[in-house]
Amino acid sequence: MATGSQSLIVAAFDFGTTYSGYAFSFKDSPNDVKTNRNWNAGSGQLISLKTPTSVLLNADGEFDSFGFDAEDKYSSLAGDGKHHGWRLFRRFKMILHNQKRISRAATVEDLGGKTFPAKPIFTMSLKYLKKHLLDAWTH
Repeated sequence: MATGSQSLIVAAFDFGTTYSGYAFSFKDSPNDVKTNRNWNAGSGQLISLKTPTSVLLNADGEFDSFGFDAEDKYSSLAGDGKHHGWRLFRRFKMILHNQKRISRAATVEDLGGKTFPAKPIFTMSLKYLKKHLLDAWTH
């Protein structure tokens, strides 16, 4: 992006049950659709257009990471026996399918079966995807 100019971006997020990703184009070239190619797992040995729809919270219940980063970090912590208190959420989108009515009080379960409010998990995920897109676009 040139300094001092503004480009309008159109983005489509694929927020999936298992994997998520996005594609985007610029308003001035709508047919030039770009996909993210920056998802890496296992120290960069796997490159994918999508990343796992996984959220990792630290021991204080704060967002730590998303996608391959969340999966890799939790795996590393568990391998060292340091994962206690950390919370990994996978396949949480299924609550949208499994419940006839979704309320603001809906919860999702982490790998250990402990519940957490669903809304912040969805919010963290979408904010991360947006930030990832904007960071990739500006670099």
